Amino acid sequence: MPPCFYKRIISTLIVLLFGLSSYSFAQVKLATSIPPFKAILQHVVGERGDVYAILPPGASPHTFEAKPKNFLQVEAATALFYGSEHLDKWVLTFKNDNRISLLQLLPAKDRLELRGFYGKNKGRPLGVDPHFWTSPRAVKSILPGLMKELIAIDPAGKEVYEKNAKAFAVTLDSLSATVAEMMAKVNRAPVMMSHPSFQYFLKEFGFHLAGVIEVLPGTEPTAREVKELIETAKKESVRVIFSDPQHSSRPAELIRESTGIKLCQLDPLGGTEGRMSYEEIILYNAQKIVEALQ
Repeated sequence: MPPCFYKRIISTLIVLLFGLSSYSFAQVKLATSIPPFKAILQHVVGERGDVYAILPPGASPHTFEAKPKNFLQVEAATALFYGSEHLDKWVLTFKNDNRISLLQLLPAKDRLELRGFYGKNKGRPLGVDPHFWTSPRAVKSILPGLMKELIAIDPAGKEVYEKNAKAFAVTLDSLSATVAEMMAKVNRAPVMMSHPSFQYFLKEFGFHLAGVIEVLPGTEPTAREVKELIETAKKESVRVIFSDPQHSSRPAELIRESTGIKLCQLDPLGGTEGRMSYEEIILYNAQKIVEALQ
């Protein structure tokens, strides 16, 4: 084979090894699908291990396609944490003996249903909403189960996980109180969302969700259904539509053009400067909501 072929192979191996290098010497190596899960896990794991998020900033967890480097990193991990089949199903293509759904750690009483807001699906349940991480209260609810899973994987780290989970619970209580204080300054008028990314947040902080434009990925409304959403927005006196950078905002823009309702972009995934930690992700979006409703 030509020398250039071997050079390409060597270059690829160097890149892959370099990508693994910062992730290979911790006592516990965890892989997860999206940046918010990384932020949550790192709080509990602390210095006992490293957490690697597969999804790059700006990508959608619903449509992401993994690269060879990702498969190597996941196979090298002690465990793989993901949301659910309705959020990041592609994770199930990875080989790892310890694949753990974080949504399954959320007590059933705290789970919210996805439901249709127009057309033939109006009022119908469409499965469990996997976006629990947008609510600090919901994240606190998964901590007992998460701690149990981590101890099963790494029994020697039991004291570390228990200590960190306890401290994180206090942080989450404080975060909830801070956001509640922020929300007390705005009119909790009915809102719509392009995608149900913040249903848990809206539920925790007392907002009425009047409609969701694209409840399930890849199911944009028809022209007739957009008209139905416009009628709902007018009837419910919706003040703002929240979109996100991971999904199309085109239907939301059509509703805005017809109604004059404000359109505000939130970011449920973070992973960028100023939105790396769990607290930063929640406070960034809380401030955006305050600005949109003032």
